[in-house]
Amino acid sequence: MFTDPVQLQRYIEFQLARLGSHNAHHQFEDLCLAVARKRLASNLMPSTGPVSSGGDQGRDAETHWTEISSASPGQARTSVFNALVSAEPAAMACTLQRARLPSKIRKDLVSICSQGELVTRVFYFAIEPLAKGQRAALVAEARKKHGIQLEIWDAQLLAINLVERDLRHVARRYLHVARSMIWSYVILNRLGFLTPGALAAVLSVVVVAGSSPQHTPQPAMAIPLQIDNDRTVNPPNSQGSYGPFLADLGWTSMIPPGSMQPTDAKLVLVPDTVQYNRARLVVDLRLDLPCGAVPWKISTREDQTQSGTLTSQHARQHVDMPIPGRTPVTVTITLTGKNACNPTGVTVSSPRIEVCEPGEESRSCKANPFAPPSHP
Repeated sequence: MFTDPVQLQRYIEFQLARLGSHNAHHQFEDLCLAVARKRLASNLMPSTGPVSSGGDQGRDAETHWTEISSASPGQARTSVFNALVSAEPAAMACTLQRARLPSKIRKDLVSICSQGELVTRVFYFAIEPLAKGQRAALVAEARKKHGIQLEIWDAQLLAINLVERDLRHVARRYLHVARSMIWSYVILNRLGFLTPGALAAVLSVVVVAGSSPQHTPQPAMAIPLQIDNDRTVNPPNSQGSYGPFLADLGWTSMIPPGSMQPTDAKLVLVPDTVQYNRARLVVDLRLDLPCGAVPWKISTREDQTQSGTLTSQHARQHVDMPIPGRTPVTVTITLTGKNACNPTGVTVSSPRIEVCEPGEESRSCKANPFAPPSHP
C-alpha cells in the first residue's frame, strides 16, 4: 500500500521502464493507443500490414474519417468520443528505444511523412525522457521539414495520465498494477486533508474492515509468468498463450533419436513484477499420454516446494501454494524421467501468480507464511 499518492505515479513509471527489458513493444503500443484515444484523438485506429506489403509505414495508429469531424463547430458533441474526434489527419508512433532517441524519432517521422496518406499531426510516445531543448528542437524541425505538428509523450507524462480515474484500467491491464495499489491511492486522495497520524489510523481501520469475513473480495489480480530460456532445460515444444499469460506448455518429444535413456525437463518461470505483499502460485499439471510415472517438483525457493507423481491413475494435479512477496521469485517446475519414461505428454496449464487481496479466503492466502503481520 502506498503512503503517498505520488508513489503510484512513480511505480507506473517504473513498470513502463520495465517494458523495454521484456521486449514488450506490442504491449506498449496497445497501452499508448488506449491513452491516445482518451486524451488526443478518439478516432485513432491501429495500423497493420505485412512487411512485404509495406508494413505499417512507421505508423502504429492513424485517424480514420468520421462524419463527426466535419460537423459544424456549433453542433453539440454529447460523448467523449465526439469531443475528442480529430478533424485533422493524424498518426501515432511509439518506441521503447532508449539510445539515440532523437535520431529514432527523426527516422520515424521520415517514414510517416514520406508514404501513405498525408498527416498534419504526429503523436509520438517514448519511455526515455527528452531534455526540454531536444524536445523543442524536434518539434521545430518537424514543423519546418515535414509541415506537421509533433507532440512527444514520455513515461512521466504517461504515468501522470494513467493515475486518472478514466485510465486506471489501462494501467491495470497492461502494467499489472494491483487493485490494492489503486484503491489506496483513491483513499489517500480523498483523505489528504488529514494529518499523517490520523491518516494511518483511518487506513488501518479500512484494511482491517476489508479483511473481515463479511467482506466480499474482488477477483484476484494475476501476474503473468515468462519462460527464462537461459535456465530452462528441455523447454516445451508446444506453447499457447492468452495475451501476456502462458496457457498450455507441453512436451511431445524429448527422447533423442536412438536413445531410450530417461530425460528430465526443468522449466524456469519468472514473474513480470514482484510488487505485492501476499500471493500464491497457481498451476495445473496433466499427463496426457500413458507413460508409467512422471515425478514432478515445483519450487519458488529452497524451503518452499511441493512435489508429487503423475500416473495414469492420477493424471491431473492442481497446485496452489503460497509464495513470498516483495522479493524476486523464480518458479521452477522439474519433471523427472524414470525407468525409460520421459515427461513426454505432460502439459503445464496456465501457470500464474495471483495476488492475495484484502479479505482473500483461499487456503494459500489465508495461511501464507510470508504474509505481513496482521493488525491487532
